[in-house]
Formats: sequence, C-alpha cells, structure tokens
Amino acid sequence: MRCPMHWRQIDLSLPLNDALAQARAVAQERQVTVVVSTWQQALPLEADAMRLRQIIMVLLDNAVRYSMPGTTVRVTARAVVDSSGRPCCELLIEDEGIGIPPEELGKVFDRSFRGGRARRHRADGSGLGLSIGQALAQAHGGDIALSVRPEGGTTARLRLPLRKGALVEARSA
Repeated sequence: MRCPMHWRQIDLSLPLNDALAQARAVAQERQVTVVVSTWQQALPLEADAMRLRQIIMVLLDNAVRYSMPGTTVRVTARAVVDSSGRPCCELLIEDEGIGIPPEELGKVFDRSFRGGRARRHRADGSGLGLSIGQALAQAHGGDIALSVRPEGGTTARLRLPLRKGALVEARSA
C-alpha cells in the first residue's frame, strides 16, 4: 500500500482519543457501550497520527457495527514485550458481537472479503477496512490479529513497536 506517511513522536492516547470520540457517536446510535480501561503510563510511538487513528477507527467501527444493541465494546491499551523481546504498544478491542467463524479467520484481511455472518448482519460494507488497517499497521512496523472470544464476539489486537529508547514498564505477552 502506498500512502504518504507523516512520522512524528506521539503518544497512543492522541489518535486513540480521537477515534474513540467518533466511535462513541456511532455506538450511541446503535445502543452499544464503549468502555475504556485506563492505563498508567505513556505509550510513546514513532507514527503517523492520522494513519494510526484510521487503523484504530477501523477496529472500533467493526466492533461497534457488528455488536448487538445492549452489548459492550472494551478497549485496553498497554505496553507488552512480544515474543521476539521487542517492547510494543498493544491495543485490545473486545466486543460481544456476532463473532467470526474459525474457518474465516484466515481470510478476514483479504481485500473485499466479507464473511457470511457479516453479510447477514449488515448488508453494507466493502470488506476493505481490515485489509487497509493491516497494511497501515505493517507500515508502522506492527500488525493486527483477530481472535474469537470463547464467550462470544471478537478480540482485535493491534501491536506497534514502542519508540526506540522509550522507558516503559512492559510485560510479556
């Protein structure tokens, strides 16, 4: 994916709070509650704030739009150490929505793919959001992963490398 990137030092809270404001408006219309866990530390990144907001918005929008009225979307941000020992920022977005059948998990990042449940729940949608979000996450040196929640719904995990030299307390994930 080719798109202009405007790199600068930011904290995750800047694009996250912008995306949350927009997502909460949609959530209110759909009678979905968005709950954010507070975190105690800065999560410094070298990132394009606008593109990072776009990634987060894709994940929040999917969580809200594929949830039923009266359910909750939970958002958590934290510092972790990935399996290669790299300190990362991890954003988790957990919904109580329609979920993704395990056989479709491997296809969700394919351009224009929309699963059967997704098409039945919402007729609109292009199937491009996750593909674009993943490309932008990878351009930032990170990735997006989706998993099925045992109690129903989906967890979206965005991981991005923390800024080099950032002093953070990260835990293994």
